[in-house]
Amino acid sequence: GQARRIGATALLGTTAGLAGGYWLERDRDNTWGDAEVMRASGLVGVLAGIAAADGFNARDRQTAATIMVAGLAGTVIGDRLVARTDFSVGQSVLVDLSTAAGGLAGAGLLYLVSPRDWSERPFLVAATLGAAGGLTASYLMLDGRSPRATAGDSDAPHYSLIPMLGSGGVRGVTLGAGF
Repeated sequence: GQARRIGATALLGTTAGLAGGYWLERDRDNTWGDAEVMRASGLVGVLAGIAAADGFNARDRQTAATIMVAGLAGTVIGDRLVARTDFSVGQSVLVDLSTAAGGLAGAGLLYLVSPRDWSERPFLVAATLGAAGGLTASYLMLDGRSPRATAGDSDAPHYSLIPMLGSGGVRGVTLGAGF
């Protein structure tokens, strides 16, 4: 009985996704890159849903519902973001990589300053905020609305945070710059 409910729920979700995709396709002419940016936004929503469900100690069904609603909200936000854009495949790959890098950087930077006995909850929140920040920064840089993206200022200094993980448990961050 439980396997049938799971199968029916998966079939219902797949049908709703196909119908929603068809409905969106009728009204828009999205590029492949636009769809990838929408997907990345939906995945950030899923990550936010996981962090929220974990933070509120949600039960199984509540967790699933929270993750689905947050993923849907992320996808809707992504749909609004790409309503007037034409991202190329290369640009969307950069958005995907920036989103992943932001999430990893958020969790990694928190790890460098955190006590050793922390739970996973702060790291989920930091990863979510980092992923959202990476998505936002790359979207603004690549869609042509950012002044830096259109100015072509290649002589501007570039900054990087470089993690230091030494032997004996030494942790820290170094700021590097190129001029």
